[in-house]
Formats: sequence, structure tokens, C-alpha cells
Amino acid sequence: VLTSLVVWFDRQGFVVMRSTKIFLLLLMGMSFVLTLVIFWRGPVIPTQRSPLLTTVNHKLAVIVPFRERFSDLMVFLPHMADFLTSKGVSHTFYVINQVDDYRFNRGMLLNVGVKESELMETHGTLVPPLTQPVRLPTCRMIALHDVDLLPLDRSLKYEYFGSLPYHVVPSWLHPIYHYYANYLGGIMLISRETFARVDGFSNRFWGWGREDDEFGRRLKDLQLKVLTEKKSVPAQAKFQHIHSKMNKRKSVPFSNPITHIRDRVTGLHSVRYNVTSRIKIAVSGVDAWVTNVELFCDPLETPYCVDT
Repeated sequence: VLTSLVVWFDRQGFVVMRSTKIFLLLLMGMSFVLTLVIFWRGPVIPTQRSPLLTTVNHKLAVIVPFRERFSDLMVFLPHMADFLTSKGVSHTFYVINQVDDYRFNRGMLLNVGVKESELMETHGTLVPPLTQPVRLPTCRMIALHDVDLLPLDRSLKYEYFGSLPYHVVPSWLHPIYHYYANYLGGIMLISRETFARVDGFSNRFWGWGREDDEFGRRLKDLQLKVLTEKKSVPAQAKFQHIHSKMNKRKSVPFSNPITHIRDRVTGLHSVRYNVTSRIKIAVSGVDAWVTNVELFCDPLETPYCVDT
């Protein structure tokens, strides 16, 4: 018995409890050891809204390529947190915000997000105003997720875990791109190992689209089948698209030849960027880790990165 409590009633009927000095000394010692363990490796920040009943044994890193779409983000974070929690999927949100003056580069931002999230999960990094390096829970699966696409149907398999990529929103389910049979954008679940194996996305697609098409060819080159939802008739609305007309990408015309050229040179291994700051935000009680980045562009190699 580590502690002894002496309980007695005085004449006024009050209960008085007395603890021994041994209990106090043990408590102080345990607190000291626990403090050393935590700060030796850096504090581990709990996954945002970890479900009380977890249906999967892995955590999901939700990586969001982003620029200036704050109204969408205010809707996205609370909705996604509630949706994933309801499915028992533990998760962490990483928002990769492009702050340079170049055209938007979704593929490059996703490459950055995979690298930066892994850094925060393995080594930890300093995020002001915190005074200790933050080390987030390890996520074996990542969701490459557009900020303007909200899942509505709980049957969607965000809990998926496997070596093959899983495309959550095929063209026939997308609110807008149902006409594009080979569509691979929007939301994809993929393991860190598989993403590294295909070397991520090309870094050369600035402006409007086609980075997903090129990514699909990388998967095909390695004979990696893309799993997806089985088509149902009639298709029910499973997603909400909240993209604002005020937030359209600075675009490169579809006719630009570069959008149809394979890139076997650039990728996850060669992505170049500068982190200007890291911050933690909370939207309606939902935490997200924002990395502000300046992407690197060589105007001689990809002159269309500059908005003219």
C-alpha cells in the first residue's frame, strides 16, 4: 500500500482526510519523470478530435493544397472533422498555403505537404507560439484532398488502408467533372510508401489542371491499379462542391502542349520550396497545421509559372 488515509469524524461531523508524506514524494517523483520523457522527444500533440470508438488502426493525414480560399476552409475543416470522427477515423489536417506570386501549383503543393507532414510526425518542428518542437501522431495513410469538395455519404471509404491508391470521388460521383471519364482529382487516399514509390506529382504543372492525369500515368507505369467506388444506378449525391467563382485558378489553357507532356524528371524527390512560417489554427474547435510556402520556379524551364 503506497498511501494510507486516516479518516475520522470530529465533533462537528466534518470528514477529514490525511495523506502520508510517502504519497506526496511518489507523486512528485512521477511528475518529474513524466516531464523528462515528454520534453526529451518533444510533445506529441493528440490527433484532432480522435474518435471515442476508432474503427481503424491507423491515422489519416489530410493534406490540403491551398491559396486564398479562406471562406472554403472555414466550411471544410469543421465538416471534415465531424465526418471523419463519425466514421471512427483519427486524423490530422495539414494545409499547405502557397504564398508566392506564381500560378497555383496543386501537384507541387501536395508534394510539399507529404514532405512537411512526415517531418512533423517523425522529427517534430517548431510552430510558434509553442516553445517546444511539435511532434504529431504518425499517419500511415494520406488523403490528397481539395478544399472545395465535401463528402456527404458515410458509406464513402475514408477508412481505407492498403498499398493501392483509392480514388474517393470518381468522375460519375463528382458534382461537376462527371463528363471526364479519366478524372483522378479531388480526393485520393494513398499510403506514404506508395506515394514515395511513384515519386509523387510532377512539379511542372502550373495553373489549371492535368497534374492528376500525369500522376495517373505514373501509377500505371508501375502497374498500380487505382481502386474506386463501384458505380451505382442511379448515382446519389455523395459530395458537395463549394468552389467559389471568385477563387478560380490562374489558368493555363488546356491547349498548352506542356499539359500533355510526360514528366519523368521532377517529383517528390526534387520539389524545391521555402517555408516562410508554420502556424496552428483552430476553426470551430478544429485544429489544423498551416505551412506557408514559396514554391520554386525556373522561368526558363517553365515560363508559364509566371502570371502574365
